[in-house]
Amino acid sequence: MNKIIIIGNGFDLAHGLKTSYKDLMEFIIEDANPIGIKEGNCGVKHYPNSNFIAFKQKPRQLGNTEYEFTSCPKHSSIFFKELFNHYNKYEKWIDLESLYYRLLRKNLSLPENIDILNREFDHLKNLLQKYLKEKVENPLPDFNRDFRDCIFENTEIDEKILGIINFNYTKKTVAYHLQFAKYKSNFYHENFQLINIHGDLNNSLNPIIFGYGDDNSEEYNKIQNLEKDYLLKNFKTFQYLQTSNYHRLLSLLEVEKNINIEIIGHSCGLTDKTLLKTIFQHPNIKKIEYRYHGGEQNYFNNIYNISRIFDDNVLMRKKLINLTLTRKVPRYNLL
Repeated sequence: MNKIIIIGNGFDLAHGLKTSYKDLMEFIIEDANPIGIKEGNCGVKHYPNSNFIAFKQKPRQLGNTEYEFTSCPKHSSIFFKELFNHYNKYEKWIDLESLYYRLLRKNLSLPENIDILNREFDHLKNLLQKYLKEKVENPLPDFNRDFRDCIFENTEIDEKILGIINFNYTKKTVAYHLQFAKYKSNFYHENFQLINIHGDLNNSLNPIIFGYGDDNSEEYNKIQNLEKDYLLKNFKTFQYLQTSNYHRLLSLLEVEKNINIEIIGHSCGLTDKTLLKTIFQHPNIKKIEYRYHGGEQNYFNNIYNISRIFDDNVLMRKKLINLTLTRKVPRYNLL
């Protein structure tokens, strides 16, 4: 057998990298100099070069900070206003890509609102890249060498690693494990590929992909049939066409007839549904192992997500490796 390993953000989080939405929002609110907060024409704290983020911070009587959001008079906000309102209500940050899609559907008949929404989302992408470059992708300390074989552990002698599909924008954790490849070359298929499917920071030839990734729903079909191109700008379906990565992935799935999938740290949510569906339902994919961290409920929470990707639950059950045979992923620490 051969296997393809899918790497998601949970892999970085397990290594101690601050790559959660909470980490990003704390950077936007507190640490984003020189974009940093200062008094602006709106009379509240806002980010220069952007008329989207304008808010006041005030402590709650109990719990976290609450945000009073105020838009500048000439530039209304849709995305960031809803983002902060959601936090005030639930005291947690919502999935940013899913929020964009929800607001897009809500404003389909209002072109001026879609323009604001798209410009805000572009600004968010810039802030995301700035955060990752300055706070995450700077040289990392050495990892604990005790877990350097995470990707390779329990790999059988007759099993070859055909490829690694990295959904993260960061590359440090995957690169750290791969540096030991010279000691384990027998684990690699001769056609091995590392595909950074969502792009690379600081690489104009492989720009980051950030948006919504479910183009199989009835809602998407309605949006597409409206024949308004600006509604499709932030769907991953079209962003994948910027590079050859998607076609490299398709070619990888055709190299061998018997391929297993090993998932580490990817929640398999709807924001990546289209791509994951292409992988999971491919006839050459025989087994799927979702490696999980923590309690058994974490396994099932992500299996529920995977079930929303498959068209056929019988096929899903046939391919998924059950809980008793699934390996856990330990939590790692930086030295």
